[in-house]
Amino acid sequence: MKQLGIDQIWGITRGDNVASCKVLEKCSFTLQYRGAGKYLGEKYELCKYLYSQADQIHYNLLNIANQEEVLFQIAKWHNLTPKLWLSDYIVSEKDVSETVNRIKDTPHDDLFIEYAEDSSDGVVGFIWANRMDDKNKVMIMSIYVTEEHRNKGIAKTLKEKLETWCGNEHVTEIHTTVHYKNINMIELNEKLGYEPGMVSMIKKGL
Repeated sequence: MKQLGIDQIWGITRGDNVASCKVLEKCSFTLQYRGAGKYLGEKYELCKYLYSQADQIHYNLLNIANQEEVLFQIAKWHNLTPKLWLSDYIVSEKDVSETVNRIKDTPHDDLFIEYAEDSSDGVVGFIWANRMDDKNKVMIMSIYVTEEHRNKGIAKTLKEKLETWCGNEHVTEIHTTVHYKNINMIELNEKLGYEPGMVSMIKKGL
C-alpha cells in the first residue's frame, strides 16, 4: 500500500457469501455497510468492508513489569465496566489499586492479558483471563473496548487471541460471565461457540 501511495482498500461481497465475509474480517477489514445493492448487474444484499492503515489495530501481550501505565488503564476500565449497566455504580482509586495488585500477584503462567492498540488513539481495548483452580480451565475476568472502536471486530479478535493462548497452554475450557443486558457480547459469545451455563439472579429491597 505504501508503494501505491494509498492507505485504504475497499472490499465488496454478497451478504450471503459467508466465506468471503470471514476472510475479509480475518484480514482486518471492518464492515462499513450492509444492505441492498447491485453486484454483477443483479440486485443482492451487499457487504462493503474497509481496510485502513490509518486505523490499523495492533495486538500485544501486556508486559506487566514495563507497562505500568497500560496496566493502570486496564485496571481502571475493568472497574468501570459495571457502570455500563449500573448508573449509580461508583469506582474508587482503592478499587483500581487493588485490581493492579491482584494482576501483579497472579503467577505469570496463570495470567493472560492482551490489549488492542490503535495507531493514532493508543490503547483501545483489552482482555484479561486467569487460570482457574483446575489448570485446564480459564475464566475471563474482563474484556473491554472503547465506545468509538466498537463494532470493528476488536472484541472478537481479543477472544480469538485468548483461544490461541489456551491452545498453546493446553487449556481446554474458557469460562465467562456476561451481564444480561450486554446483548452484543452474548451474541458474540454464541457465534464463537460459547454455551450458556449457570444463571445468577438477585432479589433486592428486602
